[in-house]
Amino acid sequence: MKSKLMFIFFIFIASCFVMGTQVVDLTMKFDTLVNGTIRIPQFFGMENLATERYINEEQYSEASHFVDLLFKQAEEDKKDFEKQGREFRNFEVATEYKVGLNNDNCLSFYVDYYRFAGGAHGMTERKSVNYNLRTGLKLSLSDIFAKNVDYEKVILEEINSVIKEELEDDPHLYFEDHLDFLDYNKGFYLTEDELVIYFQLYEIAPYYRGIIEFPIDRSLFGDGLIY
Repeated sequence: MKSKLMFIFFIFIASCFVMGTQVVDLTMKFDTLVNGTIRIPQFFGMENLATERYINEEQYSEASHFVDLLFKQAEEDKKDFEKQGREFRNFEVATEYKVGLNNDNCLSFYVDYYRFAGGAHGMTERKSVNYNLRTGLKLSLSDIFAKNVDYEKVILEEINSVIKEELEDDPHLYFEDHLDFLDYNKGFYLTEDELVIYFQLYEIAPYYRGIIEFPIDRSLFGDGLIY
């Protein structure tokens, strides 16, 4: 993060432990132009130190970029408001993260980035990351399955089954014109028991539904899910 922002927030570290790598909170607090707290994960204790450093730097860079853009927009909006003789209200920011899987082979987690910059409501964007900790490489959806596993069929059947059942109760829960073109490759994370496919706000459903998740039990893939 640029030096300008270094004077705006203070950082404290709170540690918590889960199986495998140690997860540490990096917390940034803001009260000028932008109000709120950002909390992102930092990881320690990995065997592959280069991977550990890369993941931590990537998460810090991601959060810094998110905040930098919001501060830039806030500064511009405040100038415009002052020219118009209007009162500027500070923007709002927040994050939450979840580590779904953390073992010697794989690290899977997401960070939800929330921002409010005026308007009817704020917006949240989820960014998930899945790593092979032995190679240090990011994992795509196809990477987490053994070859010749028809995982796409299982995923589509499970998602469509849930959607069909929910639409029977309320036909307005989803944007039906989006359901024929489900892009389930964009967002996923892993837990010990499930593969979770998710869709961003407004992607397939109204705002009030939030980020839509479809948990799929690992057992449905047999031995095909290798992480």
